[in-house]
Amino acid sequence: MAPEVIENKNYSIKADVYSYGIMIWEMCTRMTPYGDMTQQQISLYVSVKKGRPDKSLIPSHTPQLLVKLMEQCWDEEPNNRPSFEQIINYLKRMM
Repeated sequence: MAPEVIENKNYSIKADVYSYGIMIWEMCTRMTPYGDMTQQQISLYVSVKKGRPDKSLIPSHTPQLLVKLMEQCWDEEPNNRPSFEQIINYLKRMM
């Protein structure tokens, strides 16, 4: 869940972009992020401590362009996250 959603702030489609970045991490690692934390701990970690899933768990063979996209989707500032149209264009260029 995007930090702005956790904090009950106004949010936009960019919250879904954040979630998409988390899904990329899950697909690359085949793991559940924050698996050792409770829901309350995750909320605190993501919203207050600005934490994100552990990038060291991403396999080394993962294309760096995909890692970069993932990080852009996690940006703390929702307006800095790419739109889904930009994501699609980015993925097409990667292919």
